[in-house]
Amino acid sequence: MLTNISVILIASLVIYYSGNKFASASSEIGDYFNLSRSVKGATLDAIASSFPELLIAFFSVVFFHKFDMGIGTIAGSILFNTLIIPSCAVLVSPIVFRVSREVMARDAVFYVISILAFLSAILYSLSWGIAVAVIFIGIYFWYVDMIIEHTKKYQGNYKKMLGDKISVVGKMFLAFFNMIIMGVAAYFLTEHAILLSQTLGVPAVVIGFSIVAMATSIPNIIIAVANAKKGRNDDVMSSVFGSNIFSILIALGIPLLLASVLTGGNIDIVFGGFDLLIWLVVATVVIVYFTIDDYILTKRNAVVMLAMYVGFVGYLIFRSMF
Repeated sequence: MLTNISVILIASLVIYYSGNKFASASSEIGDYFNLSRSVKGATLDAIASSFPELLIAFFSVVFFHKFDMGIGTIAGSILFNTLIIPSCAVLVSPIVFRVSREVMARDAVFYVISILAFLSAILYSLSWGIAVAVIFIGIYFWYVDMIIEHTKKYQGNYKKMLGDKISVVGKMFLAFFNMIIMGVAAYFLTEHAILLSQTLGVPAVVIGFSIVAMATSIPNIIIAVANAKKGRNDDVMSSVFGSNIFSILIALGIPLLLASVLTGGNIDIVFGGFDLLIWLVVATVVIVYFTIDDYILTKRNAVVMLAMYVGFVGYLIFRSMF
């Protein structure tokens, strides 16, 4: 068990370091291509921060045949992203944490659509196949199409900043290299998280929902805090919503599609109980309710969300013990 815990910790540190490098490179790439702050947050930052979840879902299906680990990790990461990351960003932001109407109308709406699609799929059937994967991926392409439209409008209003092409190529190589490093770390993290769940006699989905989800959310919080300190609130919230959208629709959709094609049939879904679904729904309602009225998150809101997550962790520990 100590070996499993040690490997999980080391893999998490590697993901932290590589995620930081990846995020920095992707940010400069976004600036070079003249992307708006909200679009950069919803795409490059979101993909950079959710890439570990995609890898874990992929490895859990293809190599370890434990799709419940992937689902647990993604669901836990969504909960962490929704409650912890905005809270930390609000607390370190030097200005009032105001979110733009564009982020709420595009990213928050598609996040709600993604959650509804995820809940509908689970409530409809616990055996998913190609149809569910295609629906998830199709919704993401719909979201990307809207982002492209917003990007065209932004670039029409703001001139492109000149950049060094050689420098951008170098940043792309750096981003790709760190994706590989995160991939290797995510493989060992997945393997030893599954072994730890077997040693403790705890369902893999619970380990994924807690320990692995927190570990893979490290890049998210690094990106969010760095942006919040610079007063880039739209970067933070578009990244939170965009990361959750990517996790649900792509990090679940692509591994599910591959698994369905490889096995020639549906994949049984083990989620770990509808009480965990309730936590996801409540977290979604809370973050939308706090921001929908005047587009501002206050420090009081942040404390409430932090307390909610602490309550969730306490509940999860109590649940696993009894």
